[in-house]
Amino acid sequence: MLDLQPVGERLSTNPDIPPEIGRIASERIHAFGQCWEIEAVGRSGYVRLSDDD
Repeated sequence: MLDLQPVGERLSTNPDIPPEIGRIASERIHAFGQCWEIEAVGRSGYVRLSDDD
């Protein structure tokens, strides 16, 4: 559903979240020595560095 992929030393998402689920959000995902936040709604999403490093 999230299609989370590594791109260099960053994460990327190409989500496909069913309307029945609505939204998926994850915080404090550790990858590449950093902490990330992920949010996806339908076919839109973002991945960004967390402020909580």
